[in-house]
Amino acid sequence: MNVALKYKPFGICDVIYPSIAVERRITAYANKDITGHLILHGTNGTGKTSVADLLPLAINGEDSHIERLDFKEFLSKDNLTEYIFNGCGWARLNGQKYIIIFHEFDNASTNNLSTFWNTLDKCGDDIMLIITTNNPMKIHPSIRSRCDLIEFPAVSAQRMLARAQFILKNEGVILTDQQVLHYLKTVEYKGDLRAYLKVLDEIIYMQAQSLPLPPVPSVTIQVKPKLVKVQ
Repeated sequence: MNVALKYKPFGICDVIYPSIAVERRITAYANKDITGHLILHGTNGTGKTSVADLLPLAINGEDSHIERLDFKEFLSKDNLTEYIFNGCGWARLNGQKYIIIFHEFDNASTNNLSTFWNTLDKCGDDIMLIITTNNPMKIHPSIRSRCDLIEFPAVSAQRMLARAQFILKNEGVILTDQQVLHYLKTVEYKGDLRAYLKVLDEIIYMQAQSLPLPPVPSVTIQVKPKLVKVQ
């Protein structure tokens, strides 16, 4: 069983977001309520890549043309401005937005950067740049200043709980929220969605093999004694 593959997100609504605030901002871009360029930043395994790859489909539809060239190859084009203008023109004819995705844009060369950002400005709302990075400060200020920075921090076990229960129940594994949350918290320090999904793989395997799951500590609720006022 590999739940990461079986239950990979197929749309923006399937992504496990680190917070409601991040989910709302991404949804606003997906619904075209907000437009502009994006830098999605944060540690590995927090959903940045999934959002960057799925957002164009939400904006343009399933037949969306997405520019996925390696950014070093893209920025080294001699006819960069013409290439971008052509991309915008093709997208406009098809009622779409020309979307460029650069993954791990941390160490982009400064070659052609001025040409690139000038062309971005000239194309206006016909173009959208989506960048993923671990450290936005490594991105040249000329690009960074033109983008909306959205941080993807570590994903908490609590944020993962609902999706974990959905997956487990789909696989015929019925556990209490307390149990599942306990198992998820064993890898919460990583804040990595892949680590949580591996925990689910192990639970599903152990249940399929009729192996006992690790014990869950009981929760002791302490009740403060009420003070009785003596008349």
